[in-house]
Amino acid sequence: QAIEYLEKTIRLVTPAPDHVSRVYQDLAKARTGFYQYDDALEAYHKALELTPGDTLLIFQLASHYDNWIKDKRMALLYYEKFMDTRPASRKPLPKIPAEGGITLSYYDYAERRIKELREEVFWEEEENR
Repeated sequence: QAIEYLEKTIRLVTPAPDHVSRVYQDLAKARTGFYQYDDALEAYHKALELTPGDTLLIFQLASHYDNWIKDKRMALLYYEKFMDTRPASRKPLPKIPAEGGITLSYYDYAERRIKELREEVFWEEEENR
């Protein structure tokens, strides 16, 4: 019975990885709000280590690289990783608001952004030749 209580105590004092990941994600959002983009990025990566199967987190990382870090290649990498998680069936997917009052799935947005980033990276490489 003592072993059972000790094991239960461990479960109670050791938070589940998905809970800790959620805290890191909230920390990342808070740091982004205070213009601490690199620190936010670090928090997102710690969250991903804890919950590597969190597809929305992969999208958030891509978006963070894209919008705040301004690293097109890393944004492209994470958007592509996110697209690898797209279900084969076209069942209803989570939606995000877009310009003009329409809504897109995260996958539709990532697909469009990948095309744009590939083109931007291509032209940057052409300029540097």
